[in-house]
This record gives sequence, structure tokens and C-alpha cells, in this order.
Amino acid sequence: MPYINCVTSANLDDAQREKIKAGFADALQKHAGKPEQWLMIAFNDGVPMYFKGNRDSQAAYIEIKHIGTFTPQQKENVAKAFCKLMHDAAGVPGLGAYVVFTGRDGGDWAHNGALFG
Repeated sequence: MPYINCVTSANLDDAQREKIKAGFADALQKHAGKPEQWLMIAFNDGVPMYFKGNRDSQAAYIEIKHIGTFTPQQKENVAKAFCKLMHDAAGVPGLGAYVVFTGRDGGDWAHNGALFG
């Protein structure tokens, strides 16, 4: 954990997915102390998305589920890094991206049949 679900209207190729994956991992390690060793990422790209009532611009919804809590500063730093990365790697402007954080207790997560908390 954490788990990132990245939904975007951008059509991503393998090189873009790798760049985004590496950037997500780096930002979570740098700003929140979450190692890539436990990181899981799902990409759902090329999704028809409407934002501000239209479908003309690139958009992204990035959900980060994690154990524990992040400080407001950690969340802001991660969100800035993720939005910059989506812009640089996929052309999604920061104004077209939502980043959502969902922290949970370790007892709400299991791995290999065992709870973390």
C-alpha cells in the first residue's frame, strides 16, 4: 500500500505509463515516506471524461488509498507532483486533474490473507 487508481482521458503508451509510475513512486517516497516496494498502480486511460460540462480537454482523476494519514503539507506536495507529472507525461493540465487521498487504518488493509494492523 498505497494503491493508486489513475483514470484519464489521455491515451497513454507504455513509455508514458512507466514515466508516470516512476514519478508517482518517487513523489510518494519523497513527500510521504511510502516506499515503492508496496505501491500498486492501476491505469485506466483513454476514458471518455467530461469536465466542466465538456469533453474537449484532457482530464484525470487520481485516487490514492493508503494506510495512515498524510499531513496537509504532504498531500499538497504529492498533489502538485502528480499534477505536474500528468501534465509533463500525458498533456493533462493541472486544471483538469483531481487528486483524492483516502487514508485508512491498517486493520482495513490485508496482504496475502493477513491484515496490516
